[in-house]
Amino acid sequence: MLGELDLSSDEQELILARLESMKLEKLHMCIQDFHGQKHPEYYLFMNKIVARVSPTLSDFRSIRSPTHEGYEYAKQQISWLAHNTSFSSLYRLELDGISTTVGDFKRLLATAASTLRVATLWDIYLTVDNPPAGSEECARLGRQLWREMWTWLGEKLDPLEIIMSSLHDPGHRGLHIRDRLHGFRGTHPTINLSNVGQYCKTKSHVSFKEWISQLRFETLMLSPESSDDEEEELYSE
Repeated sequence: MLGELDLSSDEQELILARLESMKLEKLHMCIQDFHGQKHPEYYLFMNKIVARVSPTLSDFRSIRSPTHEGYEYAKQQISWLAHNTSFSSLYRLELDGISTTVGDFKRLLATAASTLRVATLWDIYLTVDNPPAGSEECARLGRQLWREMWTWLGEKLDPLEIIMSSLHDPGHRGLHIRDRLHGFRGTHPTINLSNVGQYCKTKSHVSFKEWISQLRFETLMLSPESSDDEEEELYSE
């Protein structure tokens, strides 16, 4: 509700200082934007709250309201957070509906790398400043970006559980995850292609890094010669 108030800069600072002094361990947020009506100041204030309390947080969850449509603005939001937060105590993280570059996503997670054990990441759009125009080029770039991101996660994190679902390329096309070890949602090896990648340390017989290395990212898309009614082709790494 804070974002609905018309607060002066002094009033905002009083609220931020009070929240910081409380040494919060949990912060759960639901960002709402009714068709892009929020001003940048609204998001900046929400971001400042996260930044000020981030050093003491063990549990941070930011979910998207069903009415939130600002993916492009979310890219700016995540970039600001990546350069102004320090999740030095974070154990659990949930993010829903973000658009970001690989560099900003790494920066955002880097300060939590030594403590983060449980992560849930939904509807993540990895993008670049100037995405290619062609759909195949976007799909290829998306697989490369996600490979880079997952490889980094495998090198930096030692999670108990991590779930990533609905990953997207710069053209907003969804990627499928082929998990040859654990299969669909880590349960059935014979169903090994889905839009969900899930690792659970207590149920897996491999390390997180080993699990990462065997994942494959694939894109379902129409071939150039296909009509809309024809079967999609599978493009993989």
